[in-house]
This record gives sequence, structure tokens and C-alpha cells, in this order.
Amino acid sequence: MSKPRKKASVDGPTDISILLERVFQSQVLASHLEDAILVTRWPEVVGETVASHVKLIDFRDGVLMLRCESSAWRSEVNWSKKAILDRSNALLGKLLAKDLRFV
Repeated sequence: MSKPRKKASVDGPTDISILLERVFQSQVLASHLEDAILVTRWPEVVGETVASHVKLIDFRDGVLMLRCESSAWRSEVNWSKKAILDRSNALLGKLLAKDLRFV
């Protein structure tokens, strides 16, 4: 026996812009979007030279997870930590990046 179908909304269809706004306001999607923005635009944050030696692996809970090619690049990033966090937050348009760690 088939289930009864739900009736259509009395108010009619919902405008697509309202639906998209709800989707983009979703916390889960927002965090993935911020991660994607930082990963794809990482060279803008640190510069092409550093980006070729230091990879942004993940961005979670305000922490940039980085993989460095060598200890020399790790030291370079440590010296530039505040600038990297400031540029990351400027790119995201809000204060989200609070720390960085190396993996």
C-alpha cells in the first residue's frame, strides 16, 4: 500500500533566492565554503613562493592546518603567523582564523 502524498503548500512555491539564502546560511555549508575559499586562494594569502612550499591542508575550528616542505619554511611561516591570520580573515571577511598548526 502506498503512502499518501503530502499536499502542496497553500502559500505556493518558495522563491529560489529564499531557498538559496537558507542553504548558504547553513553552518555546515558555510564552514565548507570558507575552507574552500582559503584552500583555492591560499597563494593570495601567503604569496606564490610560500604557497609552493607550504600547503593549507585543512581549516577547522579557526585553525589553519599547514604542511611545510621543510623546517626552514615552518620557521618562515611562524615569523609571518600574524600576517597570515590577518590576510586569511580579510579574505573571508570575518574573524575566523585564530591560529595555525603544522602537520
